[in-house]
Amino acid sequence: MKARSYTIVTPAYGKSAGVRVLHTLCHELNELGFVAKLVLMGGGVPPHTNPKFNTPCLLKQENQYLDESIVIYPEVISGNPLGAKNVVRYILNREGYINGQSMGSEETDFILSYSRAFVKAHQTLFIPVIDLNEFRFEEDSVRDQNMLWIGKGKVEDLSGVPKGLVGITSNWPETPRDMAINFKRTKFLYSFDFMSSINIEAVMCGAVAVLVGKDKWGRKDLEFFELGVGGFAFGDSPSEIDRAIKSRGEQIDKVRQYTSEIRERVLNFVDATQSYFKKY
Repeated sequence: MKARSYTIVTPAYGKSAGVRVLHTLCHELNELGFVAKLVLMGGGVPPHTNPKFNTPCLLKQENQYLDESIVIYPEVISGNPLGAKNVVRYILNREGYINGQSMGSEETDFILSYSRAFVKAHQTLFIPVIDLNEFRFEEDSVRDQNMLWIGKGKVEDLSGVPKGLVGITSNWPETPRDMAINFKRTKFLYSFDFMSSINIEAVMCGAVAVLVGKDKWGRKDLEFFELGVGGFAFGDSPSEIDRAIKSRGEQIDKVRQYTSEIRERVLNFVDATQSYFKKY
């Protein structure tokens, strides 16, 4: 029996790790010989897809294609706007964490979690989106700056962090290469956003990600996350900084391992969803 196709609803390709996960999943499905297409939501700055990826977009005249396709919605989309028969809810963060809204899922939906730390689900599909060619440790790096990342975190005041930090924004550094160049110069990244790929990218380049402030994600959550807390310091006490430096290699090794296993896990996802939707 012919495998069902996949339709992935996503914003345009950009810096958001969750969005990059959705585009990567579409690319990997096509590269493995399945049929997968994107439905782009919202605007965004062209190009709306990654030119290096095999991620065709669904055309308006292909609406009939949706009848048998497995439609994948990220958790930030509420309801079933495409009227799909076969729905996967891909939870890339806790439900309602980004926009405060419920997914409005149905009993027949297949629940897919990005991480085992997020939610009880039919399956977990962890896809790291760290460019290992750019974000890598260089022994001879001169670390002459410290950086600040607020992201999804909430900041009541900045009195708990050193002055003179170089701030990361949604627009700067402009490219992944620029981000990697800065991280290779960075000793400490002070981050108010505990569950962020930016923290991991910093660690991959040899910096220590110092998690500060109050976040909905706690230490136990991150310890249960696939990559663990290697290279992360919870506050900037000497003991935490020392532990983070000594454990940094653990995080780097795990990122490399999970990256090498992406296609194996995508195939497991295909097997599970094709079997699941046979009964519908």
